[in-house]
Amino acid sequence: MKRTLEQKRARQSLQFIKSMAADADATATRPKIDKKFRTKLNTLVQKAPVQILQNGMGQMLAFLLADNGGKNGSKQEASGVLYEHLEQWLCDSPDQEYPCRVYPGTNGLIEQLTAGDRQTYIHAQNETLALFIWLKKFAAAWLDERGQ
Repeated sequence: MKRTLEQKRARQSLQFIKSMAADADATATRPKIDKKFRTKLNTLVQKAPVQILQNGMGQMLAFLLADNGGKNGSKQEASGVLYEHLEQWLCDSPDQEYPCRVYPGTNGLIEQLTAGDRQTYIHAQNETLALFIWLKKFAAAWLDERGQ
């Protein structure tokens, strides 16, 4: 079944947010998810588009990395999980299902973003802002404690 790019963004965002919505103990690949984690993730998701528009995508990604303890941080912070989600959306291998990959088949979103040309940077930024439209809506619905 063919889906529009908007449907793909919505699906990816919904899966990510719903996977963060329930309490869960930490594992080797997943942080402990509790009310504090969800509140921080929701705050990051709601504020990230403004950070992108005010400072640029590179600055927003640098903030997420710094908040997580750097590129080699534990990825146990909400900021590291959000960074990984954006990296997955923009860098995973291209295929028929996700033709919007800006840096297909590469690792290191921040490295690709800072090494690429202006046109690709703007494409990545626009794609990220489009993804955040859905992330914000779903985070407000599933992560906002006031809505629970």
